Amino acid sequence: MTTASALRPRTCAIDRPLGTLANRLLVRGAGPLIRRARSFRVMGSDNLPASGALLIAANHAAFTDSAWMHLAIPRRLVVAGAKPRLFRSTATRAVMALGNVLRVDDRDSWLADVTDLLRSGRCVVTYPAFGRHPEGLGPFRPWVAELSITTGQPIVPAFIHGTTVGHTGPPWVAFGAAVSGSDPTQLTQTLRSAIHTLGQTPW
Repeated sequence: MTTASALRPRTCAIDRPLGTLANRLLVRGAGPLIRRARSFRVMGSDNLPASGALLIAANHAAFTDSAWMHLAIPRRLVVAGAKPRLFRSTATRAVMALGNVLRVDDRDSWLADVTDLLRSGRCVVTYPAFGRHPEGLGPFRPWVAELSITTGQPIVPAFIHGTTVGHTGPPWVAFGAAVSGSDPTQLTQTLRSAIHTLGQTPW
């Protein structure tokens, strides 16, 4: 089990008690109702181990993407992450606590924080574009690939359907087979291609 002493002091800003409680009530309590009401589907869940470190990378079109990931993954996860401006007000900090979102200040601190989380056996969701792209899949930064290479943790690609402009039909999330590599540029391209393919698959 992850303890505060297992993480860097700044990383411990996640897992706030009230945020954790609210998340459990919404995901575990209201989650089944939301999934049925929206005809929400999850594909490829066999690519998600039930325990141990897990690194997921997904497309990012809207703020609600993280909510769908919480509903799709049957584990307490950390979203890594969001820009510092989203932690400046009480209201937005409450939303970040509810989503268990890690603040992203710069590349080095992000790599150090997420490395600690993975070494603690956490499930971490990342958005390699490090920004929202409502019209489709944006360009990726190599940070997630660099993290995978330095930690030896493969990346599970994921595609969130229903938040990108022009998407029709019920929302769904699809998870693909994990990818890995030794070159950040090549792995970033492989990861983006895998996520794109998931989005084009006729589920």
